[in-house]
Amino acid sequence: MKKSVFKHALIVLLLGISPLLSYADVPGTMNYQGYLFDNAGKPVDGTINITFSIPNTAWTEVHSGVLVSKGVFGVQLGSKTSLTGVDFSQHRSLRIEYNGNSQTVPFAVVPYALYAQNVVQSGSSGGSGSNGSVFTRWGNGTAPNGTTLLYSGFAFNEHYTQGGGSAEATCVKAGDVGAPGPGSNYGDLLYPLGTGNATRMPPGISPKTEIKCAVVYAESPTFEMWGSQSCPTGWNAAYTGYAMGAYYSGHGNSNRKCVDNSEYDYSVANPNWGDIWYGTVLYSNQDVGIYETNRYLKCAVCAKD
Repeated sequence: MKKSVFKHALIVLLLGISPLLSYADVPGTMNYQGYLFDNAGKPVDGTINITFSIPNTAWTEVHSGVLVSKGVFGVQLGSKTSLTGVDFSQHRSLRIEYNGNSQTVPFAVVPYALYAQNVVQSGSSGGSGSNGSVFTRWGNGTAPNGTTLLYSGFAFNEHYTQGGGSAEATCVKAGDVGAPGPGSNYGDLLYPLGTGNATRMPPGISPKTEIKCAVVYAESPTFEMWGSQSCPTGWNAAYTGYAMGAYYSGHGNSNRKCVDNSEYDYSVANPNWGDIWYGTVLYSNQDVGIYETNRYLKCAVCAKD
């Protein structure tokens, strides 16, 4: 094969069903969206045939007559050959071929719904119902319209000056006190998570405030959209916001989260910083000029209609 002309700027897996279903209920398909560029680096336009395969497995399928518009294409993987036999805990990349070109790209997220039967057979349980999903709303302690509040609290994470601990922010419910801690025999330490100063805040998010959160149940599948506050056709925004995370040169680390900016709850001040989040800025577009730089990164949590 000659050198690939793919430059995948974005991979979105829209999972049509939530995990932890029975084996019979797990579909062998998932929706996949990607970008294709030609040899000159321009987005592909037209109708082409694409072969998909998952390396080190027997799974492969051909999609004929795929419409590509300004580089964007979408297909339903598994619609030709079921994906139910693929162990996605071991195989997390996709090979894409067309017109003699090929590239292997990682999945943006692991499609857990497609190996849910392995979870069920091993005796695991919990998570979500047969048609629903659970997500965390950051920046507000209430459930969006059409969803159910499981619990609310405040965001916690490691201290911004510390390099250990977990990179995953935690929405902590108050009121259920745990066993006494070890005092000065430090282990994994949590601090309240707040917003930074005003010069680094996206629109609608107040500086120097504690970040409220809500763990929410939706009666349909959900996914996080990064780079846009507009959900695809057939999906509605449970909430919209801007991405936030740790300061780029700080000692602490934190996975980026989508923080609600349209209904941000700024009621609790954060004068004594523990961990700190700042607005996420798309700083560089090196080799992917379709993105505009120095812009806060929009986001949304989208729910299936």
